[in-house]
Amino acid sequence: MFNQPSAAVVKRLELGTAGTAANYLLLVPKDSLFADVETGLFDASYLISAEGGETLYRSKPPVRSDANASVAFRKRIPDTDWHISVEYALTEVIEKKKMLHDQYLLCMLVVLLVSVTCAFVIANLLVKPIKRLKDTMAAVGVGDLSARVEYEGDNEIGDIIKSYNRMIARLEQTIGQNMRMMEENAQNKIRENELRSMKTRAELLMLQAQINPHFLYNTLESINMRSMKSGNHEIITIVGALADLFRYSISKGSDVVELGKELSHAANYVTIQQFRFGHSFEARFDVPDELMRVRVLKLLLQPIIENSIKHGFAGWEEGGIIQVTARISEGRLTLEVSDNGVGMDSDALRSLRESLDGDWDERNEEKRGIGLKNVFYRLKLYYQDAMSMEIESALMKGTVVRITLPLAVEAEERC
Repeated sequence: MFNQPSAAVVKRLELGTAGTAANYLLLVPKDSLFADVETGLFDASYLISAEGGETLYRSKPPVRSDANASVAFRKRIPDTDWHISVEYALTEVIEKKKMLHDQYLLCMLVVLLVSVTCAFVIANLLVKPIKRLKDTMAAVGVGDLSARVEYEGDNEIGDIIKSYNRMIARLEQTIGQNMRMMEENAQNKIRENELRSMKTRAELLMLQAQINPHFLYNTLESINMRSMKSGNHEIITIVGALADLFRYSISKGSDVVELGKELSHAANYVTIQQFRFGHSFEARFDVPDELMRVRVLKLLLQPIIENSIKHGFAGWEEGGIIQVTARISEGRLTLEVSDNGVGMDSDALRSLRESLDGDWDERNEEKRGIGLKNVFYRLKLYYQDAMSMEIESALMKGTVVRITLPLAVEAEERC
């Protein structure tokens, strides 16, 4: 029709008028019709052929004569006896495939970069407050309870941070309360120690005061009796010893003195008592000169010597001996006062030792007396557990009182 083979469709038309000739409609597609179905992606050739193989339409010459360099497929057109064949170049398919592959990789790379960027931004938004929380916790760990996390987000992380801030606030408040309580307890402890120190000093003074009135009465009575019997100059010696004794007893200052002064006081006391009891006993002092400056508790030896005279030599007219010794052993001072008096039996010794383990009761002052118990409790108040007192005695074999003390203890350290 157009000087070239063309595909055409012939359709009989039934017009509905009887006795008229038949009418047919011939449809011949243009080349542009097939051009519309071409994608443009490949250089392809279209061929429509009849059942017998004759060519009805070809869009262009075959792409390649080499079958290995081209790809073709053939398929029947539905409701017709025609077939359509499509042929395209293999190299173009490969090139298009490579181009699409590169485009795919590029798209994946772009998607990956975008995803990583978005993930980094989102992670930073999530991790940043957590990092601030961690830094704040580290600051609190080293003692900075004023550190807080600033975060305004209304999400799960915000709830955690708000709870943490509330917890730290309560912790700071609790620690503040505990610190105030500790300060109050420390102040109370200081006041308690001050009161205990005052109580200890008062007890020491009270115990010392027990000795003075009792001994003053007996000594004055002895002086009075001597002065009534004769005008002997011995009274001068007694009065001198008594004056030194009282001067030592009532002197103010430290509760500890040098051992030499304590021995002089004990010697004055022995002098007065020898006049009182008619020289029925004698006292011997065996103390090395290098120990004379060692410091001991004041009024330590005199009550023990008094106890020996009063109980050990009761009823004796002569022969009594009191031995006072001092020595250093293993860095500690040991004082020993022994006598050859009547001593005591095992029951009396056990009772005396047990009485020393009880508490000092000022209501029983007169019952307890002013001898060994007085000395023991004064030593216990002053030296605490750093002292020891041992008593050995047997009936008619005398008594030994042994005291062990730490060396060079200053009064200010104990009071």
